Amino acid sequence: MIDMEREQLVSFAEAARRVPSSRVGRQLHPNTIWRWAKLGLKANNGQRVHLETTRLGGSNFTSIEALGRFFAALDRSSEPQRTATRQMMAKARSQTAAAKLEDYGF
Repeated sequence: MIDMEREQLVSFAEAARRVPSSRVGRQLHPNTIWRWAKLGLKANNGQRVHLETTRLGGSNFTSIEALGRFFAALDRSSEPQRTATRQMMAKARSQTAAAKLEDYGF
């Protein structure tokens, strides 16, 4: 949650200017910041991570610190986690491979 007394509030337009874009020569659009807040980004582990925002005087704001937490949360979840179904499928493939190796004498 954004602490308005301790964090540096920025508009979505200012946040878009501060975040580096992967598109050379083009900055992010403020709607991208809005989408990160409302829809979030899906991390590699399947969880949705949302950018923290606050509403002040009819306008939406985020903070520099909230952007840092947002990107840190995406980075922390970079290890993909297997679902139970994927784990069972991986185990079955491993057992099949082991049986074939046994047939070949390994």
